[in-house]
Amino acid sequence: MPETLDRRRIADDGRQRQILIHQPEQAREPKVCGHLSKPLWGRLRFRLLTPLLRSTFVVDHMGCAGGTVAGTAAYEREMEILRLLDVESRVSVAELSSRFAISPVTIRKDLELLERRRLLRRVRGGAVRTEYSDEGAFELRLLHRAEVKRAIAREAARLVRDGDAIALDCSTTCYYLAEQLRDRQGLVVVTNGLRAAELLGSSATVVLTGGTLRTSSWSLVGDDTDFPVRGGPLTRGFFGVRSVSPKHGLLELSSEEGAAKRRLGAACREVYALFDSSKVSRFALYPFVPVDRIFGLITDAGFPDEVVAAWSAARVTVHRVTAVPQD
Repeated sequence: MPETLDRRRIADDGRQRQILIHQPEQAREPKVCGHLSKPLWGRLRFRLLTPLLRSTFVVDHMGCAGGTVAGTAAYEREMEILRLLDVESRVSVAELSSRFAISPVTIRKDLELLERRRLLRRVRGGAVRTEYSDEGAFELRLLHRAEVKRAIAREAARLVRDGDAIALDCSTTCYYLAEQLRDRQGLVVVTNGLRAAELLGSSATVVLTGGTLRTSSWSLVGDDTDFPVRGGPLTRGFFGVRSVSPKHGLLELSSEEGAAKRRLGAACREVYALFDSSKVSRFALYPFVPVDRIFGLITDAGFPDEVVAAWSAARVTVHRVTAVPQD
């Protein structure tokens, strides 16, 4: 089916932003809301290109079911470039051009966009890795200690049964948990994470919480986060953290992230924290689940024995897993 590209510009806090809507001819105007049905979400893709200057949302409408989403190839190149930087610290235009079988001009444009997002620093002939924090881009945090996060996710997945109604937050570890849950039947997932929602959209009933889009974590955040919980609370909730404390509970660095997770956690019978052991000594400001509501912590073998003892004294079970590379 022929397609048209509708370019619209809107003003947002004094900055120019661009919305690209990829749609078939005579398609109806899209309506994007906090709660997306499974069929619609399966055809919806958000992709950030240049957040410092503009945002791009690429939408494949229901009339394009089964079609290729515009920008997918570019996104996969970006992820591979970031992975190479994480391993080798430096990439060259010539090597990337050969690897992807595209022109050096296209590679330079990719590197320019990634630099605008502060994910790398361009140098003569290529780019080098830049330092980033835990509050940095989702793509980079997804690569950080990936095998450990996958091991934690596999352990957490054992708690989820067919037909459960659960909550997942926007953390990268919960994204890996979502990967593990794609074969569950009849699952209902309430989440503020757009990446997890996209991943589960074709296999589960997904409810988005609503709120304000935070592009660094691809999450919906803020005090206005809301969602309907009918027929009782959610069975279990799984949350990533900035830090944990046997006195203050689960904590976040961002007040907006903390507010969204607080509302989501309040709707769950059981709350589990999923995190790697580096979070034990991190600085954080905003508690979002108190100690007496935490059902368990799932972390890796690096979580210190003395900290495990402190949590055990608070009557919270700690599960430590060992990361084993998966084929």
